[in-house]
Order: sequence, then C-alpha cells, then structure tokens
Amino acid sequence: MFAFTPLAGLAATAAAVIIAVVSLNPEPTHTVAPKTVSSEEAFAGIQELADAEVLSAAVDNLDNFTDNELVSLIGF
Repeated sequence: MFAFTPLAGLAATAAAVIIAVVSLNPEPTHTVAPKTVSSEEAFAGIQELADAEVLSAAVDNLDNFTDNELVSLIGF
C-alpha cells in the first residue's frame, strides 16, 4: 500500500528535524569548576622539578660539581 522510498524519506526528514531541534535547545550540562592553583604552589612545584633535574644531572656528571654543591643538592 505504501512505497518504501517515500517512507524512508519521511523518516530521514523527521530525524533531521529532531536533531535540529535538540541541537538548538541543548540541555544544560553540569560542569565542575576548575581547580585553581596559587602562584606559590605552582612555583614550588616547578622549583621541585628543577631541583630534581639538577640532581639527576649531577649524578650523571659528578666530576663537574664540587662536594659542597653536591651536598646542597642532596639537602633539598
């Protein structure tokens, strides 16, 4: 009684209209506020990474550092 092609076209059109309506009226999303880091915390983290990097470089090149420099690096 009904041909498949017009029904398929009608279904595709209905789906396109539904998608358009949903995209124009999106539901509000629940977002989480980003964590803020103070500049002191950020600097302390960067300083700690830099100290660890210098210490690992000192381990690879012990001859380039004096005893006092090595002791001060280990002390952090």
